[in-house]
Amino acid sequence: MKPLCVGHRGAAGLAPENTLLAFEQGIRTGADVIECDVHMTADGELVLLHDVDVSRTTNGTGVVSDLTFAEVRSLNAAHHWHGAELYEHVPTLREFVDYVSHRAIAQVELKVGPRGRYPGLEERVAAELRTSLEAHEAQLITFDPEYLRTLKQLAVPWLCGLLLPETDWRGRLPQDFVTAARECGADFLSVQCPLATLEVLQACQDAGLPVATWTVNDQQEMIRLARLPLYAITSDVPNVLRAVLDGDSSFDSPK
Repeated sequence: MKPLCVGHRGAAGLAPENTLLAFEQGIRTGADVIECDVHMTADGELVLLHDVDVSRTTNGTGVVSDLTFAEVRSLNAAHHWHGAELYEHVPTLREFVDYVSHRAIAQVELKVGPRGRYPGLEERVAAELRTSLEAHEAQLITFDPEYLRTLKQLAVPWLCGLLLPETDWRGRLPQDFVTAARECGADFLSVQCPLATLEVLQACQDAGLPVATWTVNDQQEMIRLARLPLYAITSDVPNVLRAVLDGDSSFDSPK
């Protein structure tokens, strides 16, 4: 069974990340799963941005959790997109769910703010997803094990994945990966690409634990990983990954 093709932040290599345009590009180019990142504004709205600060991706400045929804909504999320004159607003989680629903699996990453976890974020995200998405139509991922523990206590019906970065997990024993998942109740692991070694994959496979990997944009690396027993591969260029997974190794990735 081939890995799932996950469009990172929609399709961050093809359109301004975490925008409706990026989600559309991800879906049109064949992503099975569309990933996004969720933060909370000062007045409690769930918005889609990767960073705690808005300055990298928008024409604004400041920390998301210090800004109101109206302030975030006034920003152009395509401001830094390769000099193009585009305008894309910062979407809400509700807009993402409505846009992706029944078109691809919605994968939502719960982010941590500059002062720690957002209070009640797990309940808020779960409530938004419950309105539209069945068990097979969404996934929840996070770097924070505490978020996962709470999601499991809420008995959410969706698969929950623990993200593991190379900086923290390089050199760890394969069994440590299994232990990390078990301690927080993760249904699968999503490891940064260099951590997806045969030893780690074998240990997880023996434990019945699926493993995904991120973020893979090089075509040759995609070809190598597609041969491994991976649950999913995340890419900024899901069009390239889709071609590789479908057997078209002649597809040239963007330089």
